[in-house]
Amino acid sequence: MKKEKQKFLTIDKNFKLQIILSASALMHLTFMVMFSIMQAYLMMVFNVFSVVLYIAGAIDCIRETVEKHKYFWIIATFSEIVLHAIFCTVILGLETFFILYLILTIPVAGYSLFFYVDRAQFKKITKAFSVATSAALVFCVVFGNIWGSLYEIFDVPNLTASGMCAVRSVNIAFSAATLFGFTFLFYTEIISLIEELNESNRRLEYIATHDELTGLSNRHSLWKYFDGLIKSGDHYCIVMGDIDDFKKINDTYGHECGDRVLKSVACIILNNTENSEMACRWGGEEMLLIMRGEKAECISRVEQIRRQICSLDIKDNGRSVKSSMTFGVADCDEPEKRLSENESAQNSHVSIDRMISLADKKLYIGKNSGKNVIIS
Repeated sequence: MKKEKQKFLTIDKNFKLQIILSASALMHLTFMVMFSIMQAYLMMVFNVFSVVLYIAGAIDCIRETVEKHKYFWIIATFSEIVLHAIFCTVILGLETFFILYLILTIPVAGYSLFFYVDRAQFKKITKAFSVATSAALVFCVVFGNIWGSLYEIFDVPNLTASGMCAVRSVNIAFSAATLFGFTFLFYTEIISLIEELNESNRRLEYIATHDELTGLSNRHSLWKYFDGLIKSGDHYCIVMGDIDDFKKINDTYGHECGDRVLKSVACIILNNTENSEMACRWGGEEMLLIMRGEKAECISRVEQIRRQICSLDIKDNGRSVKSSMTFGVADCDEPEKRLSENESAQNSHVSIDRMISLADKKLYIGKNSGKNVIIS
C-alpha cells in the first residue's frame, strides 16, 4: 500500500516572539506620542523605556540569542506590563482602563513560557505570575476606589473629557487586539500540535506496518487488509515471489549489494501495484502480492514485473549484478480454496492461509523447474 507523507507548517518560535515584542514596542510608541500630546511627561518617559526594552528584545530574537536570555525577557516583559498598568492606573485612575492590561498578562506570559521553559518551570513561574497579577489587580482596584488617582490626591488637573475618552478608546482597542491576537496564536498553535501529533502517529503506523529496508508492507498489516478485501467481494490473486539465487548475490557481492537488489525489486513491485492492492515483504527475499482482478490479468501483470526485474542492471564496483524472480500464483476461485459468504472471519483467515500455502508451493515448483518463471 502506498502512503504519502503529509507536511505541516510551523513558524519559528523566535520569530513569533520577535513579532510580539515588535508589536509591543509599537503599542508603547503610540502611548509615548499620546502622553506627549497630553503633556503627561512622566508617563511619556516610562513608555520611552518600554519601547527601548521591547526593541532590544526584538533585536535579541533577530540575533537568535534570545534563548540564552529567555528568563530575563519573560520576567522583564511581565514586569513591564504589570508596572505600566499600575503606574498609569495610579496616576490617571481606573477610568482610563489601563487595568485591562493586568488581565492580559497571564495569556501573554503563558504563551512565552510555553515555548521556552520546561513543564516544571512553567508551573512554578505561572503560579508566581498569577499571584503577582492578582496582587496588582487588588492594589489598583482598592487604590482607585479609595483615593481615585494621584492627580486627584495632589489636585493636579486630570485629562480632559476628550483626552480621557481617547485614552480609554486606545486601551480598549489595544486590549481587544491583544486578546484576539493571542487567541489566534493559541488556536494556530493547537492546530499545529494536532497536525504534528497526527504526523507522528502516521509515521509510527507506517513503521509498524512497513518493512524499513524495502518500504513494502509487513506481515502485521496483512490480516487487516485481508478483512477489508474479503468484505469487498472483489476477485483477487495471491502471488508469492522469491528472488532467485539471492544468497549467492549476498555471498558474491556482499550484503550491501544484496540490500540494493531488494530495494530495486521492491520498487518495481510497488510501481506495478495499485493503491487498493498490497505488496508485502514476507521474509528475507520472499515477497507476497495481493492483486485484484481475474487470474489472467494478474498473471499478465506479474509477467511484467518478472521482465522488469530481469532487466535490472545493478552495478557493484564495475560488475553487473543480474537478478530474476520466481512466482507462484493462487487464485481465490480455485475450488478447494473458494471463500463462502457465510464463513466467519476466523475461517476466512484459515482459507487465506491455505491460499498463501498454495502460492508458496507453486513458487517452489517454479524454483525446482528452472527458476525465473511464473507457476499458476
